[in-house]
Amino acid sequence: MRPPVLPLEREIDRITAAWITDLAGWHLPAPSAERTVCVACRRAAEELQLDELPHDALHALVGAISRTLWEHSASGYATGLAYARVLERHADIAFAQRAYIEPRIRSYADDLTGDIDAC
Repeated sequence: MRPPVLPLEREIDRITAAWITDLAGWHLPAPSAERTVCVACRRAAEELQLDELPHDALHALVGAISRTLWEHSASGYATGLAYARVLERHADIAFAQRAYIEPRIRSYADDLTGDIDAC
């Protein structure tokens, strides 16, 4: 018998599902001279096995989880539990990455290559 799902776990599940849905509308941000990856996302990318995901896409998930943990006054231990809940959806995340993000990145790279070839 599976233990009951706690309110925090339900919220992480809701956040993850909404984030996966939002990946369909993800677009490349405008180029900027100030492109850095925040420390929280670097750690999360490794723990969530999402190293290949663009920072802008990952940041939305990490920020939402961080805000939720803060609202629940959760400890650092809860971060691991939250990430474990997200990892349960890893197959869905990988599908969204292949279906929505990678084609946009390939298209952007093709456009850049075309611009360079035109010069």
